[in-house]
Parts: sequence; C-alpha cells; structure tokens
Amino acid sequence: MNFLWAGTVSTNPTLLLAAVVLLFAAKGAMSYGGDRFLMPVMMKKVQAWKQNHPRKHMPKSA
Repeated sequence: MNFLWAGTVSTNPTLLLAAVVLLFAAKGAMSYGGDRFLMPVMMKKVQAWKQNHPRKHMPKSA
C-alpha cells in the first residue's frame, strides 16, 4: 500500500482519503444535529439580507 502514497498513481489516494473524511464529517454533523441549529440561524440571516437588498429588475429590451 505504501507505493500508492509514494506518488506512483498521482494524488488519487490522498484525494480519496480526503473525500471519505468529508463524508464522515457530514454524517457526524447530521447525526449530532449541527444542521438543526445552524440552518435556522443561516436562514434568518439570508432573509434579513434579502429584505435589506431587494432585487433590481432589469427593464425588458425591445
């Protein structure tokens, strides 16, 4: 297995390990309820931003 980490197949094993770590981190965040607390806070901030920055509609061109 060490020859994979030595760079004979580029960085694929390192990227695979990083992807697996990110998948487990996301699973842990969901199971511990991090999203339950973060999403309402983020949604309030986004809605407040939308109220303070309304969209400017472009006029239709002929």
